[in-house]
Amino acid sequence: TNYANGSAQTYATTEENGFANGLYNNVPVTAQVTNYLASVNGHANPNALYMVSIGGNDLAWLDAQIDVDPTTYIHSLSNALS
Repeated sequence: TNYANGSAQTYATTEENGFANGLYNNVPVTAQVTNYLASVNGHANPNALYMVSIGGNDLAWLDAQIDVDPTTYIHSLSNALS
């Protein structure tokens, strides 16, 4: 099953998270991983091959922002992935 969501960012960029111009209709990568783990009772198949690619959409979004401090966003990414 594919839990991916196109144009997803690593971290949600919604107003609730302090970002005025986010991608509101996307499931962030952190939520995609959580959704997958919930579907397999928290235990991923150790024999499966998983590919997770993150960051490209974050950089494209951040590059287009005028009023977002890159440091704040990068800290948000770090916190979301830890």
